[in-house]
Amino acid sequence: TFTGALKNLLDLTPIEALRAKPVGIVAMGATPHHYLGVDWQLRAVLAWFGARVVPTSVYLESAHFRDGALADAPSRAALGDLVGALLDMPATAGGAFGPPPLAAGRG
Repeated sequence: TFTGALKNLLDLTPIEALRAKPVGIVAMGATPHHYLGVDWQLRAVLAWFGARVVPTSVYLESAHFRDGALADAPSRAALGDLVGALLDMPATAGGAFGPPPLAAGRG
């Protein structure tokens, strides 16, 4: 499930704001037990928008932080890799990538 704040943000986001845009998923939780649920659910919502989502995502845990800063080297590297993937995934010419998402209507 999503937090109320994220759900509200997604509810208010116009389809065109994310359609054909490169998107990376970063999530955080206390333990890795919920990683796949978060990843799977966000991918479904982003597909509804027609976003171009990086195939892999980053999941951070509370233990990766010290004094409010990300201290885990593998997590920092994963974030760097995600940013690199986003930079290598430019929006397609004209903004479209495949058919319009159902959310945009097809009429």
